[in-house]
Amino acid sequence: MGRPIERRHATTRAGALGAVVTELRLKKVNLGYKEAAEKMGIDDSYLQRLEAGKANPTMDILQAVADFYKVRLSRIIAMAEARYASARRKRAKKS
Repeated sequence: MGRPIERRHATTRAGALGAVVTELRLKKVNLGYKEAAEKMGIDDSYLQRLEAGKANPTMDILQAVADFYKVRLSRIIAMAEARYASARRKRAKKS
C-alpha cells in the first residue's frame, strides 16, 4: 500500500493540493476517480493528475472541486499550504 495521504506529495504546493483533494474525495464522498470527476464535471484523468500533484488547476477547476465537496475554496488552499509548510519544516529538521 502507498504512503499515507497526509505525507503524499507534500514536497510541492501542487502535491500538497493533490493530497488535500485526495483526502476530501476519500473521506467526504468515498468515490473513485471516475465517479467523483463525473459529478464535478471534469475529466477523470485530470482529477488523477490533480491528486498526483501533476496538474496546475485553474480557479474554475478548484471552485468545482470545492463546490462538489461543499468546502470553501479558501479552506482547500489553506489546508494545502499548511501541509506544504509542515513538509518543509520536516525537511529542514532532517538537514
